[in-house]
Amino acid sequence: MKYLLPLALTLLLACGEEEGAECNPGFVLTATVTDARCGQANGTIAVTSEGATGTVNYRLDNGTEQRVAKFEGLPSGSYRISARDEAGCTSSAEVTIPERAVALKAASTVTASVCGEKTGSVSIAASGGVAPYIYRLDSAEFSATPQFEQLAPGEYAVTVQDADGCTTEVAARVMSAVSFKATIKEIITTNCAVTGCHAGTRVPDFTKTEDIFSYAAKIKERTREREMPPSDSGRTLTDEQIAQIACWADDGAPDN
Repeated sequence: MKYLLPLALTLLLACGEEEGAECNPGFVLTATVTDARCGQANGTIAVTSEGATGTVNYRLDNGTEQRVAKFEGLPSGSYRISARDEAGCTSSAEVTIPERAVALKAASTVTASVCGEKTGSVSIAASGGVAPYIYRLDSAEFSATPQFEQLAPGEYAVTVQDADGCTTEVAARVMSAVSFKATIKEIITTNCAVTGCHAGTRVPDFTKTEDIFSYAAKIKERTREREMPPSDSGRTLTDEQIAQIACWADDGAPDN
């Protein structure tokens, strides 16, 4: 959004500093401001001058003088624009670049999925910015729907974009809800924390729950390759048990 500052808001300063210089008391600056958006330094100030003699040099705050009457890449805030013409006459204006709208924010509500299925969901609540909002799951196309259904367990990234083009990203993890206490612990202790295996005579010791948590990724890998439990142990895991171990490990091996 652009604003044209009225002349009453411009601050006129002294005329020529050189002896004998004749300055036009109507040397006035007018600034047109474009808001900073998305919390970034993308505001602009465009200046026009009236009543100046010859070429005019402009300066933003204590910066270097320039002939271009426009300043870009500015964050929201207050600025002082100074101008000097060929006669040495000066004028200045106090200018404010506002921050357009409240910062865009988003939060997610996640529903777990059954292990090995696509029954999870992610729902996004957006606020701030400039409505309406559009939403994207990972690299899919944007849509106006803030809900994403039929999701398998895993990590997802949802991007929210407002009407100004500002974006924010929300990380969402769809859990499998496989329980360590109800499912995984029994699988490991029954099949792996046994004599001749990981029952305290070797590392890791799966009679200790902390070792199971620490080696969750390795347990997933070795059970997937059917190296654990070993083939000569007389014990085997079902495909469902292997999938449950993988889902639990992918959930971050929670103590649930």
